[in-house]
Amino acid sequence: MEQRIVRVERALDLAAFVVGFILLLACPERHIALTRPMMLVWAGAALLGAGLARDLVRLTLGEPRVAPAPDPHPGELRTCLESTLGLGAVVTAGFGHLTRNLVLVLRHEPGHRNVIVWSPPRR
Repeated sequence: MEQRIVRVERALDLAAFVVGFILLLACPERHIALTRPMMLVWAGAALLGAGLARDLVRLTLGEPRVAPAPDPHPGELRTCLESTLGLGAVVTAGFGHLTRNLVLVLRHEPGHRNVIVWSPPRR
């Protein structure tokens, strides 16, 4: 099922690129002036939207969410890199000063949908 989701995502990415290119060629007088901050925010929103769509498809298809092992690091808040970059790009535009003291733990987790995102700290 994962391979099917990846193929559909790639096809939709390609379709979005082709549609954008066709619109650019079909309506050259309709250019929108894009600034770097605006492109950063839109790219972040696209990453977040793609991740949300993928997660909703997995939930709709009833894919089981089972942790392969007990949580080795309880108390950590975890998120995938795609969501982190998307959220970071969107938040950077207005809330950069609020996030300067947060620390992000990065590690490679294949099939990260099985990772426990939050577990209370041990006492």
